[in-house]
Amino acid sequence: MDIDSESQAPGAGLQIVGEKVNLLVNAIEELRQLGLKELDTVLPELVLVGDQSSGKSSLMGAIAEINLPKDKGMCTRCPSNIKTFPSRDGTWSCTVSLHEYYTYSHDGRRVITKAQPFPPWTEKPGGLEVKNFATISDKTQLEDVLRCAQSALLNPSQDPKSFVPGTGISASKALDPDYKNEADFSPNLVAIDIFGPGLAALSLYDLPGIFVSSASPEQKYLIKVFENLAAKYIKHKNALIICAVTMQNDPGLSRTSAIIENLKAENRCVGVLTMPDRLQDGSIHQDFDRILHGQAHVLHRGYFVTKQPGPNFKLRQGADYHAQAREEEDTFFKSDPRWTGEWQNFLHRCGTNAFIKSISQMLAKQIADSLDHIEEKINAQKHEVDAALMSLPKLPDDDVQHVVRERLQRFSSNVSNLLEGGPRSNGFLSSWSQIAMDFRDAIENIKPMFSFKDPSDMAIQDREVIDLDSSEDEDQAPETQPPETPNSSGKRPSSFTTPREQISKVVKVKHDPTSPFDREPSVSRSVLSQQSVSRTLYPMPRRRLQPTRRNEKTTVFDEYLHHGRGFMSIRDIRDIILRHHPPGVPGHFNDAVYSEICIMAISPWNLLLTRFADETFKRFREAIFGILKACLGDGTQLYRSSRVHLLKFLEQHETEQRRILNTLFDLESYKMFTVNDEIFDLFRDKALKALEEARKKHRQLCAIRMNPPNNRRIGDPAKELHEALKLNVGLDPWQKEIEVAAYVRGYYKVCGMRFSDNACQNIRGNLFRNVEKEIMGLLESRLGLNVGNSEKICRALLLENAGEAKQRTELLQRKEKLIKAAEKFTRLVEEYRVEEYQGDDDAHFALHDHDSGHLEHRHYQPPTGGSPTSDMTDT
Repeated sequence: MDIDSESQAPGAGLQIVGEKVNLLVNAIEELRQLGLKELDTVLPELVLVGDQSSGKSSLMGAIAEINLPKDKGMCTRCPSNIKTFPSRDGTWSCTVSLHEYYTYSHDGRRVITKAQPFPPWTEKPGGLEVKNFATISDKTQLEDVLRCAQSALLNPSQDPKSFVPGTGISASKALDPDYKNEADFSPNLVAIDIFGPGLAALSLYDLPGIFVSSASPEQKYLIKVFENLAAKYIKHKNALIICAVTMQNDPGLSRTSAIIENLKAENRCVGVLTMPDRLQDGSIHQDFDRILHGQAHVLHRGYFVTKQPGPNFKLRQGADYHAQAREEEDTFFKSDPRWTGEWQNFLHRCGTNAFIKSISQMLAKQIADSLDHIEEKINAQKHEVDAALMSLPKLPDDDVQHVVRERLQRFSSNVSNLLEGGPRSNGFLSSWSQIAMDFRDAIENIKPMFSFKDPSDMAIQDREVIDLDSSEDEDQAPETQPPETPNSSGKRPSSFTTPREQISKVVKVKHDPTSPFDREPSVSRSVLSQQSVSRTLYPMPRRRLQPTRRNEKTTVFDEYLHHGRGFMSIRDIRDIILRHHPPGVPGHFNDAVYSEICIMAISPWNLLLTRFADETFKRFREAIFGILKACLGDGTQLYRSSRVHLLKFLEQHETEQRRILNTLFDLESYKMFTVNDEIFDLFRDKALKALEEARKKHRQLCAIRMNPPNNRRIGDPAKELHEALKLNVGLDPWQKEIEVAAYVRGYYKVCGMRFSDNACQNIRGNLFRNVEKEIMGLLESRLGLNVGNSEKICRALLLENAGEAKQRTELLQRKEKLIKAAEKFTRLVEEYRVEEYQGDDDAHFALHDHDSGHLEHRHYQPPTGGSPTSDMTDT
């Protein structure tokens, strides 16, 4: 195959691609701009990778017909993305911008991890930030602009505008080869948008070269960083990968080829052998001979050979640069002994134009393979538009009264279904029932916890709490001071005080050994005086209550569940007894003691009740307004007016229901009352048994610790307990206080169940029932549909607002554009059906119509690995 007959005119560049696929690509782009974002995967994308100094940038510049920065060593230090578009006015222009995905850290850390593959750069919290850099219309200025744009990314602490050539104060420094940048590299992107006549909408990525050894130990980390950067773009599934391999080095040392193989991307990769003029005889020559014959380093799409101008090329800039570069390249392959001799069979794969032509075929094939899915995507987009139009309220018609009344009737029926329960309630009642059970459990969980120890038991200033519901649990827990109750501002309400605080505000009672209710334990005074010694030598085993963690909230009441802890000690109970004890009446006990402590115990219920009511009304309103929006939509006056009336209606019921709930609490906190004697006795006796057993065990342990056998401490806790249980400690001097605590717990349990039942039953039987009863016909009446000119009222109610009308207009216009673009695309495909691309070895592909109008892809054989002279098939 003669290279002259197959190569395109010098300077054609990407116009070769544009001539073949530009119409289809532009049609796809038009559809994409209408919202078919899925078509991004259809548009062609090239990713150019290679080892350091493999001629990547020169090859990319030749493909795009622009001059990219080229130097010895590491020149490209950040990725660039060249996008080409057809210009509408037939002129060439280029816009350069900086796409910043990452932010630079000056901490000096260079630790590479999976989460941080590009240190010291980390992902920006706010995502991509685009900064415009420069716009030019002269190709000769582009190389300097790109050098400066790269420096702007490599110096993140400076203003990018200071690097713009011609205006920025740092631009001249950036053009100096010895200029020292802040960063060694940047994963941020230089975006280059090129507009030119005949160009197709393509995307090309140029990446920093891969290398295996660094110039200094400080830059060794860049080896892995650049590999991570290449892998990031190679993984783009819609990308055609171009792997540049220089012929001046051993191909077996190419790290880029190993990365492609590790990522299993060979089937999307085409190889380009560069710098053929620097190939040396010997083993390297033999390696490349095997590559050309498909015997080593096989790539699915084969290899091409290109030669770009070297440092001695006479024309470094100017409009004719690329045309003359192609002429020099053509002359080289015609005159070089290797290519006119042993490798002359591979001339059809030599030259930049031959490579671009094959790339054109590959990209066209990539587009063609996606055409079958475009019709499906278009139909899906039209369906979304139709669905959005359907969601808008219907415009007024001749029977507006029927439309309005039918919608309001559907709303009323759905609200009734909501409150009846069952499958038609949409789960509201079951959700509320869970809240009601949580409310019941919260009342149970804040039950008063009494400290059953006193310092006089063993002269240990240590008080502990027992859960009276666990009568079989012999473990004891120390009393914890109740944390402050937070309000909405995070502070404890000034009106709330703990029972112990309430007692201290009323009276301070000193110990009175003569009181009939204040008897000391039957232990010697000498032992009591050894308080510190006893606490040190015989510490008591104890476990602490675990408070609810902040991040483990499971119900709306969890923040209040600490209120029962440390409620009162037996010493506090004695203080209350003494305060109510009339002087000079030995053995007298005033029943007001029970009432005072019981009322204290239920005081936190008001907090739970308020939260219960708030959560109930919140969810109730959300459910009702959700039905209103579903039945009426939210774009008409009918919805807005109905919502206002409905809000007033619910607020009236909420006010009344809160009044009733507050009355229930006031009744409980007014005075003690219950006629459920049997259940009260059951709960009181259970609490008394638990407290008495705990007190007895505690006193026995105190006695054996203060008077150990043979005056020696028992080391084994189990043995100590065994010995302690044998002791007879006599009557408990705190028995009366223990009986009061048990009484309070018994009453709390009885009235707690009663209160939770009454509150929940009242909401269910009063609020929900009355709303269900009154909702039928409510809105018809309040909207005035039952009096006056209802026809006129209904027509006004169905008018949509300005926002709704604008949305309807935009959707209709979008649908019309979508249909026209789809018709245009289908017509282009039909006109394009017999288009044939002549490639290597007569490779071609054509488009034909099915009888049904769908697209069919016929014979196409792209370049493959193996011998470049063999027939090419696509797997």
